[in-house]
Amino acid sequence: MDAAKQATAAVRPAAAGKSSLPIEVDAQTDSNHDTALTLAAAAGHARLVTLLLSKGADVEHRDKKGN
Repeated sequence: MDAAKQATAAVRPAAAGKSSLPIEVDAQTDSNHDTALTLAAAAGHARLVTLLLSKGADVEHRDKKGN
C-alpha cells in the first residue's frame, strides 16, 4: 500500500466517528518527513486534504528538502 493510501486508511475511521484513538495529523514519514497532508495534496485527494485541514494539519510543514 502506498503512503497516500496509508494516510487515508489511518484518518478515515476517525473522520467517520468510528475510532476513539487519537490521530496525529502531523505525523511524519521517516524517509522524507512527509505528512498525511503533503501526501494527500500531492496525490490530488481533495476531500482528504479538506478533512486534514479541518483537523488542524500544519500547512506550513516542510519535508527534509524544505519543500
